[in-house]
Amino acid sequence: MRLGDALKWIRGKVEGMNERESAAARDRLVQAVAEARGARATILIRDFDELCASIMDVLKAAGMTSEQAANMLRDSIRAVCPTCGWLSTGKELMGLWLMGAMGFERMGPAAGPGAVSRLARGVCPSGRCLSRLITVVWEPSLIASAEEDREPPPA
Repeated sequence: MRLGDALKWIRGKVEGMNERESAAARDRLVQAVAEARGARATILIRDFDELCASIMDVLKAAGMTSEQAANMLRDSIRAVCPTCGWLSTGKELMGLWLMGAMGFERMGPAAGPGAVSRLARGVCPSGRCLSRLITVVWEPSLIASAEEDREPPPA
């Protein structure tokens, strides 16, 4: 085992989770998405981008366009830090990850200074917590109820 891999494993074990456990939890959540049911999973924060990519693949395989899949992901996912209670909507999470991918170091005051760089490093974005875990909640019923509330388009 390389030193870097050993350090990642140790960091995961300190919080009670290693990469294998995080991957298994992520896979269970993706399976729930494929079965069109709600679920929750606690994963390593650094696995969040892979979780989103897997969910996008499942939604597109079910016949959605990339835009439809991205909208469903944004509207159906929530996350909370199991340590400090930091809570985020899918829209906020997607914004943080997109800004991180684009190289931004800071987001607006709602996210707090350094939230993007903290999330990109796999640490809770709250600024007051060092947790490397995040509990992700998938709630597709949010989409269904929002669609039911919409008025039908004019004929």
